[in-house]
Amino acid sequence: KINFLRPAYGQRLFCRSQVIREGRKIIVSESDVFDIVDNKKETAVAKAIVTLMAVPRVDLLKKSLNSTQS
Repeated sequence: KINFLRPAYGQRLFCRSQVIREGRKIIVSESDVFDIVDNKKETAVAKAIVTLMAVPRVDLLKKSLNSTQS
């Protein structure tokens, strides 16, 4: 889920992210996006909390090979 808090008008955006909970398969993390004005003032413009599923690379390669052979 992402919440857009306000429009960004500065020269660049900056994102800080961290993992809140890391399990074997499920990962929950959050990100805060800031608008940078005059290379110093940070204003929060978005907040995201996401749930991700970790898929081993081997499983992805197997699926890719199977789909190309069909």
